[in-house]
Amino acid sequence: MTSRQARVWVGVTALVTLVVAGGFALTGREDTRTPEAVTTTAVAAPSVSAAASAPPVVVPGRPGEPAATRPAEQVRGATTPRWNNLDVWYVRMMIPHHEQALEMAALAPERAADARVRAVAER
Repeated sequence: MTSRQARVWVGVTALVTLVVAGGFALTGREDTRTPEAVTTTAVAAPSVSAAASAPPVVVPGRPGEPAATRPAEQVRGATTPRWNNLDVWYVRMMIPHHEQALEMAALAPERAADARVRAVAER
């Protein structure tokens, strides 16, 4: 692996770590937004017939804001797609990562000293 590739992987790892740590930091925080503000960032749209009996909806907050729980009838449909360019980039970056894992698994029976590693590679 070249030093440039190593820097890229360190950067990607740091970014993922920050995103995960931020998600943990946001859990359990009280929501101070009004129901009107929450409906502008909604993620699910119940059908008209199911709105009366639908369970509450967890509405994620914007970055740095906590999530909120709202009645289903107060939540309108999302206007953005369920995935974005960052999701596509992540999946594309995972392809070579998993290819390398398959190559290592193929080498493990001959090169691994630990029997447990060889057993995992066989699976």
